[in-house]
Amino acid sequence: MKKFLALALALVMALAMAACGCSSETAVDPTDASNGAETYTVGICQLVQHEALDAATQGFKDVLKEKFEKEKQKGLKPRPIRGMIIGIPNVGKSTLLNKLVGKKVATVGNKPGVTKAQQWVRLNKDLDLLDTPGVLWPKFEDEKVGIHLALTGAIKDELLRVEDLGSYLLDFIKEKYPNEFSEKYNVDITKDNTEIIKSICDARGNIRSLEEGYRVVIQDFRNVRITRMTLDTL
Repeated sequence: MKKFLALALALVMALAMAACGCSSETAVDPTDASNGAETYTVGICQLVQHEALDAATQGFKDVLKEKFEKEKQKGLKPRPIRGMIIGIPNVGKSTLLNKLVGKKVATVGNKPGVTKAQQWVRLNKDLDLLDTPGVLWPKFEDEKVGIHLALTGAIKDELLRVEDLGSYLLDFIKEKYPNEFSEKYNVDITKDNTEIIKSICDARGNIRSLEEGYRVVIQDFRNVRITRMTLDTL
């Protein structure tokens, strides 16, 4: 079990490498001995990602070696190892899968419910991953859980009033991130929430309603335009 968990961790590392994108570094081609050696670009993150993915795949094959031997004795053909990506809606599962494959194989969008059905995708000749629609708990015992999920975009915006979500977010920011908010919007954070949104609307000039103003703040929160923050505290 410990070995299997270690291999699972290696696969998670490969997924994380894919999520971080591929930074690049320019280097001199070592095979070119001339003084005017041409440079080439190496995707550092991508190289490490593929190495971690290959290592995890080989590790899983080793763990499942006995099972594969039994299947071979029964005359069954070798088949890829299968796993699945699961999580709450709109957290980037399909985007992560596209990164791993290196091309667009799954439809993505900045809203929940874009992935409608399950889809198998081959990462390499020995590993398949299943892309799945987001899942949520059937019932939230704590109302805050639902509000936090809605603020992060895991629940469709149409299901809750934007003003209620925005007011909750402003109350939270007033307590946890007042300076960052004031610096971002140049407003007095001690004012009433409605007055704060009115100030933002007036400053922008193109925001025509309080609802739209709250929506702007929520989108800025989701896109990390205010500051990096978490709604859950220990």
